[in-house]
Amino acid sequence: PHNIALGPRRIASYLRCKGIDAAVVDYCIHKKEEYLDFIQHNQPPIIAFSILYDTLEHDLQNIWQARQLCPNSIIVIGGIEATNNSEEYIEKLPIDVLVLGEGEIPTLTMIKRIGSKQISKEEVLKSFSDIPGLKIRLAGGNIARTGPARLLTAEESQEVFSAYELYL
Repeated sequence: PHNIALGPRRIASYLRCKGIDAAVVDYCIHKKEEYLDFIQHNQPPIIAFSILYDTLEHDLQNIWQARQLCPNSIIVIGGIEATNNSEEYIEKLPIDVLVLGEGEIPTLTMIKRIGSKQISKEEVLKSFSDIPGLKIRLAGGNIARTGPARLLTAEESQEVFSAYELYL
């Protein structure tokens, strides 16, 4: 059965409200080759995954493949499974950032920090160390843990559904 990944759609909708182009590639809908071609061709600065227990095997495979295809991209994971097992995932997966809890505000903040800067991946990751709600793999494998993320306001909660087409 297909599980609609609502988390990525909520975040992409929120980002679009803030003027940021965001795409959702759902491998339960899109062919895996389409997803791999998309990231390899675009080399996005951030590739984010929502980890779910029901799709965990595929999620883990996709994370490893994304790292191989896009070694300079910042790989972010989030979702209930990532939050519940954050220590294991930040230690064992080839990821750079793990988002704890709601991801809209931390994701927006990370994207704004990257902007069009031409700085190293290590410098970008270090610049994330004051964004609440993250675990970050820094240079040398050290893990930085930031405080809890704030919850969305009522107005912000409405923005997560503004890009209706993402939910079709």
